[in-house]
Amino acid sequence: MPSDRPSPIAIGSLVDCGRLEILSEIGKGAFGAVYCAQSVHDGGLYAVKCLLPNRRTRKGKLLNISKLFEHEAKLHAAASDHDNVLTIHKAFVEQGLHFLVFDLCEGGDLLSNISGRPFFWRRDDIVKRAILQIIDGVAHIHAQGMAHRDLKPENIIALDEDGKHFVISDFGLATAQIETSGFGIGSKYYKSPECSVPEEGAVQFDAQVSDVWALGVILINMITGSVPWAQAHPFDEHYAAYIHDRNSISRYLCVSNELLPLLKRVLEPHPRARISLAQFRKELETITHFHPTNDELAHAPILVRTMMAERAQALGISYALPPRASSRERDASPPTTATYRASDTPDESELYTPSEPAFSIRPGAPARKDSLGPVQPYLNVELDSTLPNNAARIRALPKLRIPV
Repeated sequence: MPSDRPSPIAIGSLVDCGRLEILSEIGKGAFGAVYCAQSVHDGGLYAVKCLLPNRRTRKGKLLNISKLFEHEAKLHAAASDHDNVLTIHKAFVEQGLHFLVFDLCEGGDLLSNISGRPFFWRRDDIVKRAILQIIDGVAHIHAQGMAHRDLKPENIIALDEDGKHFVISDFGLATAQIETSGFGIGSKYYKSPECSVPEEGAVQFDAQVSDVWALGVILINMITGSVPWAQAHPFDEHYAAYIHDRNSISRYLCVSNELLPLLKRVLEPHPRARISLAQFRKELETITHFHPTNDELAHAPILVRTMMAERAQALGISYALPPRASSRERDASPPTTATYRASDTPDESELYTPSEPAFSIRPGAPARKDSLGPVQPYLNVELDSTLPNNAARIRALPKLRIPV
């Protein structure tokens, strides 16, 4: 979220005991800022996130920044060892400010690649490659016994400008409690219905299953540049229509008929019936067309064709829609609404089951307090498959020792 607050760190400042020089500000939000920094030792570039002290929630509650900092550093470190998760190098506190150091990504976030340039426009192979990478990153997070809880395009970043490699970032809302009572947490466009509106009598929900829902909305955003509804809540007219008729999204979403049945299994309102992450990935591998084909566009509803033209205009693309089929041809063609088949209903083996806990964390020894050495990691993560359950794993996580 953009912020008018002054930056906490001046450009040109040295942090991390003189190891890193702040070169420029990348972005700023309500709780801190992200900078591009350079190692004075070897010239390497990093992204440095600085969390501001004395921040308050919208309701005026003072936030415990130290606790939030430790939480984010610890859970991000536990999942960092994967090609599709942003690498965290260290965490430290200096002059009352909390810092996290990551790989510097120069390709922008997924949102800017969706709305700022025609990177995904009618490029099915690019969409497929990117969403599979994102799913692989989420699968790794889940395999560590965690859930991200804030999957959205802003938290997915391209490592370089060609957009061939995406990574997941921002573990500020991540949790190691899979069965969570964190109702309402996350960004409203991507929150699952069970997170937004608890089922009657529910005191917890499965946060990993909720992540699967978010991935479905992200995929729609990549293809269409829009989201299916403002929030998965019965008060939202588009979502209410979807609950009543799952085919309603085919009347305004510019996605292929081939993809629609799978999307409806990912965006299944009942979490226990939602497709698993593994099955979602498996079936995505078989998808050829993510965008509607020319024939589908010729037979598509007026709203779909209008949104397609407006999307092209927004991206600055010269695009001519295929001529609309005659009413006789539309009546004779297969329906554009993808209906459920028996095979669309997942069997028990496809339904999501939480991962076994797989990690514990021990902080590494602090680096030397001088300006001569390289950027040394403070975080040491070890896989541990012996912890029997989530509660035991949570108790086993020691407090992160933060060098000051």
